[in-house]
Amino acid sequence: MSHATPVSDHSLWWDTVGVVPEWDRFDCDISADVCVVGGGFSGLTAALKLVESGASVVVLEAKEPGYAASGRNAGFVVPNIAKVDPDGMQYLLGKEKGTRLAHAISRGGEGVFGTARRLGIDCDAVETGWIQPAAYPGMLDTVHARFEQWKSLGRPVEWLDRVEIAKVIGCERFVGGWIDRSGGGIHPLKYLFGLGLAVRDLGGSVYSETPATGFQHSDGKWRVKTSRGEVLAETLLICTNISTGQLDVSAGASLMPALIYQMATKPLGKADSERLTPGRQPVSDVQNDVFTFRIDADNRLITGGMPVFPWDDGPGMGTRMARRLASELNLNEVPQVEKLWTGVAAVTTDFLPGIRQIGPGAFSGVACNARGIASTHVLGNDLAALALKGDPARDLTAIPVREIAAAPFRRVAPLATRSWLWWGRRRDRILARNTKIEIGNCRHVE
Repeated sequence: MSHATPVSDHSLWWDTVGVVPEWDRFDCDISADVCVVGGGFSGLTAALKLVESGASVVVLEAKEPGYAASGRNAGFVVPNIAKVDPDGMQYLLGKEKGTRLAHAISRGGEGVFGTARRLGIDCDAVETGWIQPAAYPGMLDTVHARFEQWKSLGRPVEWLDRVEIAKVIGCERFVGGWIDRSGGGIHPLKYLFGLGLAVRDLGGSVYSETPATGFQHSDGKWRVKTSRGEVLAETLLICTNISTGQLDVSAGASLMPALIYQMATKPLGKADSERLTPGRQPVSDVQNDVFTFRIDADNRLITGGMPVFPWDDGPGMGTRMARRLASELNLNEVPQVEKLWTGVAAVTTDFLPGIRQIGPGAFSGVACNARGIASTHVLGNDLAALALKGDPARDLTAIPVREIAAAPFRRVAPLATRSWLWWGRRRDRILARNTKIEIGNCRHVE
C-alpha cells in the first residue's frame, strides 16, 4: 500500500541528475552585451542563442539553475498550450499574430529535442509523442476539435479510436484521443544543465546565488544591481516567470500563481512497465481535474495534481495521486511514493505567453501556463531575437510583445483555483455517472 511521503524541497530530478555543475560566482562589477536575469529554461535558451550569435552574456540566477519551475516540472514536452487552441489564439491576438504563435508553439517540442541532439545533451529524451485522451464519450467532441485545429497547421498528429488508444496507453480506460508525434518527455534538469554548460563553453557566464535586486537605465545602458556588485549591459532580459514581479511589477501583476504537486512512484514491476505506454509517451487528459502520467527512464510513474481541500496538502496529496494512478491505470496495488514535491506555475489571464517591453532594449517574458518546456524554448529564442535585432524584431517574434492584462483579484487566486477545481471534480463525477463508467474501471490490454 501507499505510505505518506513528506514534501521535499527538491524534485526527483535532483536525485537522479548525476553531477551538479559548479556555476560561476559573482564577486565584482562586470560588463556584457546582454544581462539575462533567471537561469531557467527561458533564460538559458535565450543566453545560448545569444552566445552562439557572438554576444557577450551574463546570466544571474537567484539560487541554482533548476531550483524553481524548470527543475520542478514533470518533464512533459507538450507542443501546444493547455487552454488555448489555434482558433483561440487568432481570436485573442488577431489572425496574423495568432497563427504565427500557434505555428511556433507547435514546433516547440522539435526545438527542445533538436537542441538536445545538436549539443549532445543526454537528458533521457523520448521523442515518441504526447497523447491527449478522452476519459468519457461526452469529452470526445472537445478532444476531437483540438485535434482538428492542430492538424490544420500540418502538424504530425493522428486521431486514435478506442481500440488504438487502448493499445498505446495500455488499458481501456479511455474512449478515444489524439497523439502529437512531435511531443515526448525529458529529464528536465539534465536538459537545463546541458543548456547552461553550453552557454559557458561558448564564453557566457552563469552566476548562481546572485539575485538581481533592481535595475535602472542611464547613459544608454542598463545597470543591474546585486548584493555583490553590478552588471552593466546594453540589453536586459528578465526571465524569472512567476518571480517576475520582484523586478517588473507590471508584468508580475499579470501572473496568477498555481501550486502544483508532482509525484514519482518507486519503479514499476515488469508487467506494468511493459503494459503501460510501451512507447513512453506522456499522457494528459481533458478532465476538469486533469489526469496526467508518464514513465521515466527508470520505470517510475510521474504524475501531478492540484489540491482542493487543506487536508489534500502535504503528504496527503502524494497518497491521493498514488491512489488515482492505481485506479485510472488498473494497477494491482497502489504504488509506493518515492518522491513528492511542489512547484508554482505562472498563469496569465488569457492563458497565453507574452513578452513585455520594460524600456529601451529591456524585456520580460512569461510563457509557462503549466506547459513550460516547449513554450519556454520559443520564448527564449524570441527574447534573444529582440536582444540581437532590437525594435525591428518586435513584429517578427512568435510570442507577441504586448501589455498583458493584470490578473484581477490576484491575492485570492489560490482560493479561486481550489474552488474551480472542486467544481470541476463534481462535473467529472457527474459525467462518469451519466456515461455509466466508473473512474478506474479499465482492463489490461495484452
